[in-house]
Amino acid sequence: MIWGLLAVAMAGTPDEIHLALATELATQQVPGVSVAVVVDGEMVLADAVGVSDRDAGTPVTVDTRFGIGSIGKTATATVVGQLVGEGLLSYEDTLGQHIPEVGGTYAAVTLHELLSHMSGVPRDFKSGDSFTGPKLYRKVRKSSPDFAHGGGWSYSNTGFILLGEVIERVTGLTLADAVRRRIVEPAGMANTVVVEPGDDPERAVAYEGVEGPGARMFPMRFGAGNLVTTAVDLARYDMALSSGTLLSVAAQQEQWTPGGPTVEIGLPTGETFIVGRCWWVGEFSGHRTVGHSGSIDGYNAVIERFVDDGVSFVVLTNAEYSNLTPFLDILRGHYLPGSGG
Repeated sequence: MIWGLLAVAMAGTPDEIHLALATELATQQVPGVSVAVVVDGEMVLADAVGVSDRDAGTPVTVDTRFGIGSIGKTATATVVGQLVGEGLLSYEDTLGQHIPEVGGTYAAVTLHELLSHMSGVPRDFKSGDSFTGPKLYRKVRKSSPDFAHGGGWSYSNTGFILLGEVIERVTGLTLADAVRRRIVEPAGMANTVVVEPGDDPERAVAYEGVEGPGARMFPMRFGAGNLVTTAVDLARYDMALSSGTLLSVAAQQEQWTPGGPTVEIGLPTGETFIVGRCWWVGEFSGHRTVGHSGSIDGYNAVIERFVDDGVSFVVLTNAEYSNLTPFLDILRGHYLPGSGG
């Protein structure tokens, strides 16, 4: 792909990029950042700056794990897409078909609507809740929808928890095992942990503010954000998605096709996006993008792919207050055609 060749040719040296990242890190008073860049299916940069623990002064490395929050939803969506391809699910299947215990108002909600945040299922029931099983079904069944399914848009963690439940019922596996077998292992994400209840995987200490102690417990968000990983492994995930390793190229393009309303929030890039199946579909400086962001109890993360240019960026920090846009801009300026650098 010619754009990818141009991107490599215009890229700055790793030392120049490292210095720019370090300067931005100091400006924002962020403890640590880890980044990766993919061009035409090859990882061309992996870098890390700062510390994973302020108190200990432990350096961040390219092997340091971070929480990635809602980027984990894309793994749930990918497993659903695989099951659709295998004929075990359809995007038009309803909650009533797979989780009849939910019933009532939500019985007719489709998997497509859950994936696109168009289901009307409330976002969360209270901060920190990650109910599964009968407790979840009761909460959903008794709740009032945010809108009639298919008739609006509202971000819903609960919707992806329900999708995780559907995956478990169809595969006969725990969601963690399904994601490990179907995503993590085929993509070669050897340093990624699918968090289960009671897990506390080794990772960078997370910080919710410039001052104050780090958060050391990782919340489990079943289906909606239960991955701890590295920038390098997320780059491997991106390469597996674009190469057809996890979904056929046609099926992946379908997930990246707008299927919902235009929304004014999402990626930390300032642009409007349109909702695909889980993924945000947008445009930056005339370049088509797909991506997702994630923020969870002291971590902040983004994966952004420039579909037609064959260029992808991953940025992970252990500071929920961090502004990821300047870090993305550094990478775009070096690797994205027409962005300077």
